[in-house]
Amino acid sequence: MNITVIIIFLVSIILLLIYYLLYYLLSPSCPHIPTLVNCTNNNYPVLGGTDLVNLYNFNDHALTGDSKYKLIYLGYTYLFSNNYNKQLFKHDPDKYIPQNGGFCSWAIATEYKPSFVWGKKCLGPAVSLNSKFIYNDKLYLFLADKPYEKFKKNIEENIKKADDRYLKWYSKPGQIMNTTCVFDDYNKLIIKV
Repeated sequence: MNITVIIIFLVSIILLLIYYLLYYLLSPSCPHIPTLVNCTNNNYPVLGGTDLVNLYNFNDHALTGDSKYKLIYLGYTYLFSNNYNKQLFKHDPDKYIPQNGGFCSWAIATEYKPSFVWGKKCLGPAVSLNSKFIYNDKLYLFLADKPYEKFKKNIEENIKKADDRYLKWYSKPGQIMNTTCVFDDYNKLIIKV
């Protein structure tokens, strides 16, 4: 081979490595915002203590659970508004645990670096308890209605993408859960999504 071709090849490889190194160094990392830092902190109850059985079964205002009806599952605390809901969850937790760790399913499925910071060590964005739906007996949460509508347009593909990404990070659904990155009504957001 010609020495010029070898040099061009090696320079191309070096430039490609530099590009990837700069890409990862300059890509946004998880911002040091207290709510994002605590999003998966298992010292707090899942979704701010929301009763997941109530959230799954009703479209009205989500109920906050009571610490006297708590259950620990996979290292996270779940609160319920009554013993009946606690027993339903205990019997079938996979039915009630929100998909994608309780984070915005649209973001998990479609938002990647460098434009978005979401990754294994920086889950988000927050979810709104009034932007949810159940599909094939699974609960999906969203930041607001716009991401929800986008997700539904190609639901099977988006579910597969979100599942693949989440399970690439964590071996089991519910292994890492959203504890503090949640609010009750996206209409109260200052910035509209």
